[in-house]
Amino acid sequence: MFGTDSMLTSKNLNDGMLSLRNDPDFFKIFSGIKFGVEKEAIRINPKTGELAQTTHPKKLGSALTNKRITTDFSESLMEFVTKPHDSIMGAIKEIREIETFTAQHLDNEVLWPLSMPCKLPDDDSNIRLADYGKSHLGQLKKVYRRGLGYRYGRQMQMIAGMHFNISFPEVFWQNIYGQISSTPSPRKDRDLGYFRAIRNIKQIEWLFLLLTGASPSFDRSFRIRERDRLKILKDTLVGLHSTSLRMSDFGYRSTAQSNLKINCNNLPNYCSALLNATTTPWAPYEAIGSGYPSLYKQLSTSLLQIENEYYSGIRPKCNHSSEERPIEALSKRGVEYLEIRFVDLNPFSDTGIEPITMALLTLLITRCAILKNNKLTIKQEEEAISKSIRASWCGRDDNFSLRKEGKQILEELDELAIALDKSHDTKLYSMALASAKNQLDGLDSLPSDDIFERVTTTSHLEFGVDLAIQYHNKRAESLIPKESRETFEKEALESIDAQKKLEENSIGPFSDYIASYMSPENNSKRSTKPINRD
Repeated sequence: MFGTDSMLTSKNLNDGMLSLRNDPDFFKIFSGIKFGVEKEAIRINPKTGELAQTTHPKKLGSALTNKRITTDFSESLMEFVTKPHDSIMGAIKEIREIETFTAQHLDNEVLWPLSMPCKLPDDDSNIRLADYGKSHLGQLKKVYRRGLGYRYGRQMQMIAGMHFNISFPEVFWQNIYGQISSTPSPRKDRDLGYFRAIRNIKQIEWLFLLLTGASPSFDRSFRIRERDRLKILKDTLVGLHSTSLRMSDFGYRSTAQSNLKINCNNLPNYCSALLNATTTPWAPYEAIGSGYPSLYKQLSTSLLQIENEYYSGIRPKCNHSSEERPIEALSKRGVEYLEIRFVDLNPFSDTGIEPITMALLTLLITRCAILKNNKLTIKQEEEAISKSIRASWCGRDDNFSLRKEGKQILEELDELAIALDKSHDTKLYSMALASAKNQLDGLDSLPSDDIFERVTTTSHLEFGVDLAIQYHNKRAESLIPKESRETFEKEALESIDAQKKLEENSIGPFSDYIASYMSPENNSKRSTKPINRD
């Protein structure tokens, strides 16, 4: 066991892992890790590669209340959510079954496999906002999305990603981080541990982007003003050395949010900063106006409408009840898992992510949870963001200086990879580490290398459509286990009934519901559940 004074550092990480493997509780420490994914994917017309303009398929249930098959920003931007699993392969199996079930209920449409969008309409107004029905909750979710459109543009909201969720068991924090005392505090250990992991992850986000970035190109229909940093090949725009344009300043990097100083040093400060951002007016958003009472343009004119608008590459999360906002649940019960949001969709995988990539993410995140660190200053956070943007633009450059630093980090992880392999009865973690080392050495290609080659010999649109059709045909012929299919069908029907009940119970003015939702002290007055997804 490792107490506060014997914390593992980068220098002695391998020695610490060797010692830990002899601990009788070793398997409990690592085997209790849980995995989940949330995948976004656009419905498209396979003949044209254009955004689908149809309504969310009714056979998939209600996008408002179906927990596994829903929509994100747009009616055509789908989101698939798995449950937490004890193994990486369990999460992969579920996301594949969800997508197969979905594909078999699409009518002449397929799912776009890339993070950067398909062919988008010339006018943002032709990107349909997700529709969640007439309930107060459904209307609130739509107003929130309308606000995002006014603030950032609707086309920007069509960028898709893969969110990787991971949680560690209590025994992990007790052994790796926990304070050895007569009155241990599992909640305190957990919160401190997760926030330490967040700080460490932020400082090597650039390494994640380098190794998993898969969005070096986009279609001309994705409109941007500054094109001088891009090579234009007919209808395809590509960054010559880019890994992840999605995570660059062309993607999820908001000028307004750069003014946010969200403290990741502890949970109280984090929650306080987020809450403050949802109540601090921002002049450009005040200029948009609220639109009350004729048309609700946005939920508020603050820096953030709600905490979900914070575009961080990583979020501390807590499962929350139907009567809580996410930030309230965090404050009350602490961090339960981490949501890693900077992972691009891998178009070469039908699930959008490979098991070996999930293993690499787990390996690096576990390393970040173990390593001791100090509080991050604003300057350090800004430097970390700068390195991430460099990686997103220049990561494929053979002379990229961060590759050397990345190899040094990977060289420290041998024993940790072995430890994870043994506790999960697999070789996946050692394989993931070896593959990552080869990629940084230039012996194996990065995902962004392979995509760059394909889109420059065909086009962004042609590459995406070809893969979308290939995966759709494969899913159309696949058999889903009977139990899984029956579960999905049952959940779809139940979600439709649940939406009807929400609409029946949405009593009183919608403006009162919004006021109650936006005011945490009024939680007890809510009659329907608040937003629980982005």
